[in-house]
Amino acid sequence: MDLKFVSLGGLGEIGKNMMAFEIRGRILLVDAGVKFPDEKTPGVDLIIPDFTYLIEQREKIVGLVLTHGHEDHVGAIPYLLQKLPMPVYGTDLTLGLAEGRTKELGVSFDKHIIRPGDEIHLDPFSVEFLQVTHSVPASVSLAIKTPLGIIVHSGDFKIDQNPVDQRKMDFPRISALAKQGVLCLFCDSTNAERPGYAPSELAVKGPLEEIFRAARNRIIVTTFASNVHRIQQIIAAASLFGRKVLVDGMSLNNVVTVAVELGYLQIPSDILVQSDELSRLQRNQVVIITTGSQGEPLSALSRIASGEHKKVAIEPGDTVIFSADPIPGNETLVAETIDKLFRKKAEVIYGPSTGVHVSGHGFSEDIKMMINLIQPRYFIPIHGEYRHLVRCSRIAEGVGIHPDRIFLVENGEVVNFTAGKAFVQGKVKSSASFVDGQSLDTLESSVLRDRRILSQEGFVNVSAVLQMQKRVIQANPTIHSRGFLPEKDLEQFASELTLQIVLLFHQCMEQNMDRESCEQKTKDAVLRFFSKRLKRRPLVIVSITDLDEKTATE
Repeated sequence: MDLKFVSLGGLGEIGKNMMAFEIRGRILLVDAGVKFPDEKTPGVDLIIPDFTYLIEQREKIVGLVLTHGHEDHVGAIPYLLQKLPMPVYGTDLTLGLAEGRTKELGVSFDKHIIRPGDEIHLDPFSVEFLQVTHSVPASVSLAIKTPLGIIVHSGDFKIDQNPVDQRKMDFPRISALAKQGVLCLFCDSTNAERPGYAPSELAVKGPLEEIFRAARNRIIVTTFASNVHRIQQIIAAASLFGRKVLVDGMSLNNVVTVAVELGYLQIPSDILVQSDELSRLQRNQVVIITTGSQGEPLSALSRIASGEHKKVAIEPGDTVIFSADPIPGNETLVAETIDKLFRKKAEVIYGPSTGVHVSGHGFSEDIKMMINLIQPRYFIPIHGEYRHLVRCSRIAEGVGIHPDRIFLVENGEVVNFTAGKAFVQGKVKSSASFVDGQSLDTLESSVLRDRRILSQEGFVNVSAVLQMQKRVIQANPTIHSRGFLPEKDLEQFASELTLQIVLLFHQCMEQNMDRESCEQKTKDAVLRFFSKRLKRRPLVIVSITDLDEKTATE
C-alpha cells in the first residue's frame, strides 16, 4: 500500500497552492489557490493550477480541505468546482472568503464549516484541524491521518505569542501529534531565508499610531484585502485619533463584510463612511483603507495614484502607507505606484524600516520550532520559490532530520510513502491555466504566447485576394505592421517580400493546396524572411480571401 503526494502548484513559486494525497484509490485535495500575473503573462488576470490530472482522476476525489482564506489558497475554487463538484471543508471565515469569489462568478458549492479542533472523516482519510496563527484569522494546520501514518500540513503559519485576536496556536495538540508519530511534515518555507522569529502582528500597532499622530492631512493605507488583523489595527488607530474610515475597493469591502458578520472584526458603529461623505469631512478627519498594495493596475490605489479615481484625489501633504511587502514579481508595479504618489506630493511610507508591516509567515526559528514540535520522520518544504525550499530543507537538516528523509520536490513530482521508506517516482501534468476577465473559461496557452510575441515583437499582416481554382492572383498582396517596423521602414522590404509571396501563391495553387494550408505556408515564409533579415520573429497573420471558395458557398 502506497501513500502518494503530488503538488499541482505552490512549489518553486509563490501562489496557486494546491496538493493531492492519494491512498487506496482515493484522493484528498488541500487548497486551491491562484497566482497573480507578471510581465510574462500580459493581459492575464489570474493564474490557476492545471486541473487535467484531477479531471482524469475525478472518481477518486473525496473532497477539498482548506487551510485559510488567502487568495493564493482559495482563489481557484470556483474554477475547480465548475469542472469537479466536490465537498469543501474549512473554517467559517475561510469559507466566507471563498464564497465571496464563487458568488461573484456564479458558482455554488457544497460547503462544510469546521472549527479548529474538529476532525472529519473522508474514508480512508481523517483530517484534524489545528489552530495556528497567520495574518488572516481562522487559519489551520492539518493533521491528515492515513493507514500509513499521520501527515501534517503546516498551512501558512508563524508563531505569534500575542496575536491580535488572542486565538493562539494550539501548541498542546500540535506537540501531542509527535507522540503518535508523524510520518511527514509539509512545512511553509516562505520566510526560511529570514533569521529569528517573525514579529507579532501587534508590532505594527506602535508605528501605525506614530504615523497617525504626525499626519496633518488625509491618511490612505493599503494592505492585503484579507489581512483582517491589519484592518482591525488600522481601524483602532483611526478611532484613537478621531478619524472616520472609508473602506475602498470591492474585494476589501467583501472581506470586511464577512469578517464583521462572523465576529472576526470589531468596528465602532459610527466610524465607517461612504465615499460620497468625504466632501463634508476635513482631510485630517479621514482614513482610507484601500486595495492596491501590490501595484495592481486596476486597483483603487493605482487609480488614485494615476488621478483616475472618481472619489479620491491625492493632495500635497496626504500620507500614504504601504502596510504590505511586494510579492516577488510585483516590485516594479509597486515602485511605479510609489513614484506616482510622490509626484503628487504625498508623503509615502513603505519598506521594512518603517515597521508598518510584519509577515504572516514564520522565520527560520519559527520553522525550527514547528519541526521540533512535530518531530516528523520525513520532511517536505512547501509554499515558496525554489530558493525558499532549499533554505527550509537546510533548516530541517540543521535540527536533526537526515538528508535522506528530506525531499526537495517541485510541482508535479510524485512522492511515494510505503511501509518503511519514501521516494520520488514519476511526474504528473502540473502546468498552469490562465484566466482573462471574469469568465470561468481559461485561456489557451497559444493565446498567451501570441500576446507575448505581440508585446515584444509586434505583428505583420499579409492580406490577399485569390481565385485558387482558377490559379489567379486578383492583386498583389498588401503588407502592414504594428509595433514591428514603421511603415516607411517596412517599405524597403516590401518589393522583395511581395515577390516571394506571389511566387509562393503560385506554388500553392499549382499544388492544389487549400486556403488554410496556403496561409500557413505563407506565414512560415514571412517569418523566415524577417528572421533572416532582421533577426526578429513578429506575430504574422496571413488572411487570404479565395473568391472561388466564396462563390462555391453562395
